[in-house]
Amino acid sequence: MHSPFGRWTTIFFVILLAFSLIGSDCGGGDDDDDSGDDDVVDDDSADDDTADDDTADDDTADDDTADDDTADDDTADDDTSDDDTSDDDTGDDDTGDDDAPLAEPLGEGEVRLGQITDDRELIGGPRAAGAIGDYKLYNADVEFIVRSPDNPGVSWFTFGGNLIDADIARPVGVPGNDGLLAMDTMISIPRAFRATQAEIVNDGTDGQAAILRVSGDDGGMGIVDGIIQTDKQNLKIVYDYVLEPDANVLLLRTTVTNEDDKDKSIFIADLPLWSDEMRFFAPRAGFEQGDTDLFASVRWVAGLNYTGANLTYGLATTSPDESFYSPYQDGDIIPLVVGFIPLAQGESGTIERLFIVGDDGTGDIDEALFQWDANADFGTIDGHVDKENGEVISDVTVVVQNTKKPDGKNYVAAIRPDASGDFSLPIIPGKYKLTALGEGRTDAGSVEVNVTASAAASATVPLNEAGFFGYTVEDGEDTPIPARVTIFAGHDAPLNANVVTRSWTANGEGLVRLVPGDYTVVATRGFEYELDRQNVTVTAGNTAGVDFVLERTVDTTGYMSGDFHIHTEFSIDSTVLAANRIRELAGEGIEMPVITDHDFVSDYMPYAQEQGLTPFIHPVRGNEVSPYKGHTNVWPLVPPTDADAYFGIGLVEYDENGDFVKERTFGDLWDLAESDYGAQVFQVNHPRDGSGWFDSVGYDPMVGVSSADPSEWSPNFSAIEVWNSGKNDNGTLVDWFSFLDQGYAYTMNGNSDSHTSSSLLGNPRNYFAMPTDDPAEADPADMVDSILGARNVVCNGPFISFSIEGTPVGGLVTGLAKDPSPDIELEIKVQAPSWVDVNYVRVYSNNGQIVAQKEITTSTDQVVRFDETISVSAPVDAYFVVEAGHTSARIAPLDRGEPVFAITNPIWVDVDGNGSFDAPGLPKSAASAYADVPRRFGMTPSAHHETAQWWRHLPR
Repeated sequence: MHSPFGRWTTIFFVILLAFSLIGSDCGGGDDDDDSGDDDVVDDDSADDDTADDDTADDDTADDDTADDDTADDDTADDDTSDDDTSDDDTGDDDTGDDDAPLAEPLGEGEVRLGQITDDRELIGGPRAAGAIGDYKLYNADVEFIVRSPDNPGVSWFTFGGNLIDADIARPVGVPGNDGLLAMDTMISIPRAFRATQAEIVNDGTDGQAAILRVSGDDGGMGIVDGIIQTDKQNLKIVYDYVLEPDANVLLLRTTVTNEDDKDKSIFIADLPLWSDEMRFFAPRAGFEQGDTDLFASVRWVAGLNYTGANLTYGLATTSPDESFYSPYQDGDIIPLVVGFIPLAQGESGTIERLFIVGDDGTGDIDEALFQWDANADFGTIDGHVDKENGEVISDVTVVVQNTKKPDGKNYVAAIRPDASGDFSLPIIPGKYKLTALGEGRTDAGSVEVNVTASAAASATVPLNEAGFFGYTVEDGEDTPIPARVTIFAGHDAPLNANVVTRSWTANGEGLVRLVPGDYTVVATRGFEYELDRQNVTVTAGNTAGVDFVLERTVDTTGYMSGDFHIHTEFSIDSTVLAANRIRELAGEGIEMPVITDHDFVSDYMPYAQEQGLTPFIHPVRGNEVSPYKGHTNVWPLVPPTDADAYFGIGLVEYDENGDFVKERTFGDLWDLAESDYGAQVFQVNHPRDGSGWFDSVGYDPMVGVSSADPSEWSPNFSAIEVWNSGKNDNGTLVDWFSFLDQGYAYTMNGNSDSHTSSSLLGNPRNYFAMPTDDPAEADPADMVDSILGARNVVCNGPFISFSIEGTPVGGLVTGLAKDPSPDIELEIKVQAPSWVDVNYVRVYSNNGQIVAQKEITTSTDQVVRFDETISVSAPVDAYFVVEAGHTSARIAPLDRGEPVFAITNPIWVDVDGNGSFDAPGLPKSAASAYADVPRRFGMTPSAHHETAQWWRHLPR
């Protein structure tokens, strides 16, 4: 047989490219402080919860992110055939109804399999995606749901037949807590298991194992076929799910038959997609899987719920002599391969794996494997976490390391003690180090224990006591409001200091667990409010309280704020839980956010309703369509009822047999988004950064649209994300001016592209004209009209009001024809809260030239920094754009790394009086082309001339 590694090495790089284009190159919005890590005290590192340090402590009324209540349980599936989402968590609790047989609890020795016919048979939880027609396997210990091939896909591969829900069997009346996105299976990486039919081999009523058989072949994955087309492997694939009575292990058996006319060597790669409620843990590297070398041999990997729910997942090989290796790894995206299967023509091969469900950590995985292997050669650690002052243990993880292996490659297990601090862990004989970790706790040291076979070793693990910081936030009228509290180390810390942690509150109250010490705490609520800064000292076992008051001083009447590029847990590359994200948005004062997860449509209104935030926020459903050639945000969206959850707007077109038809162009994608989802706004994202479309099509702003590849170019977008994460996206401002000069009135937007809680929302944000200032009454149709009409101001600190002859931003002023050319009066007002410094205002016109500029010297204690009329002249029709900002200041504490700036969309002026705007055309000479346009704000105009032709060096 031929070696597969030569060919597959190329494919591995394709997968790496595909995931990195979606995950890593999504604009600049990943670290607000430009320091890589805000946490100088790192109070949350104890529970390895660094990606989510602000979720468990923000809002004491909403700390139960593990269950998020069932109003949002189906947000991961977006499949409206599952219209029972409000009661998903009670589907398996009703024992007295013969019409829901799969809802009946089972006893010892029993197991069942059947097709779901009633909502009550479903498994509930934050990631519950099951629907009528899916298949349920369960016994007295565990429950599983497998997606029917006839139902829309709920994972990245858009096919059914995969495991989508898993939970322990909970008592009657206790809500389910599924935390699994999906267990997907790839065929030699670039292809996916494409299920076409399912059958119940045995339903378990005879007391024997329940067996569900799903059959199909290999299908294409749009994320790969959009880069390099893959062909059918001519394989017949049979996937068996086998559940025994009284077992917490689901056997996964995959049989592949080579129906091709040549020999093959293939492998099966499992992709366990634990949800973002689950932390990835594996032997060797523990929680820090990013440090795992890719081909390290491990028998199992795990997902541990970190939000307070008692749930653990494990994927393991069926033999201690078999190990997984990973050909690619990016965060929690880890395909796991057991080995290669050589297949001659007509031959079949089978591999088996184990999916394990437990409730107290990785000990359940080892216990299940010891039982599976019939291995009695193990011991037990009976441990106790040494509590202080009778403290209830609710946030502590005990990690276990092998003392004979080097640190960083010696993790063995992780377990959550019960409320009394007790735990029990089965483990192979050896010498181990146990450490208790928890948010807000300093290192209390470790304890070593020696474990021998068939014996129990005792261990008391030390634990330092945490301190607490509680707060309230009210506006100037004594009304509680959503807000953000930023915490710095030490008293009187500067606003641009490193950040310890942040906390967002939905209801004006919050509780943060902190390492005892001195802190500076600062409450903010975006750019319309003043801040409140206070010192606080936190002591062990006590709660230090602070009451904040935020006064609203900037008048934005007639405008609402929005961030149109936001990622959450439903994006491949984001870990921010949905309930936390909506709270963050409200706390930042963002009134109409557009949620734009990668290739997924997220409905955030249930989260807003659940937390009582509808008076403050009106989320809009969007989608970042993410082919490798560039990314586009489309909104507002209403998914069709039969849409796949992921890639409903498919990057690639396939026929009914799953065969590749064509890669969709951007024009195709926009047409599909409009026809199937009702999209009206099409925003080209970060056009010059990594996955930028302008680079992909070869757009040259000096040549104009004729420079773009005609096979890929379409003019049918409506907005350009000129500002991404506070920065001019590699000079996209030049591109935008060049479109204006050609007569294209694309709206300029600015967004955060936030993927994490440390990548802050609304920096920058958009202020767009609206008929109401009340989010509860806001109509997305009005927002769409405003954005399509360019009635938008991008804000990263100051707020600009700009009009000509009473016509606001986005309008056309006509009837000014005079001889000589008329004076045009620009009415400009700039406001800012006292913590935002502003020292200039500028006016751009045709060809991006600065036609007026003034210094601002008004004191920061004045809200209105500039309120004047600037007179300019124009011999021909002209557009005018106003910018205000500061040449060096940053918007700390909202974000210490981003510049202070604001910039408006144009007002067009019909100078010749013919009733329309006659575009001036592109600059006539390269020497003067867009010389005044900065690559990023904070530069003086003279510095711009040195880089006037910078874009010519961009890759094509």
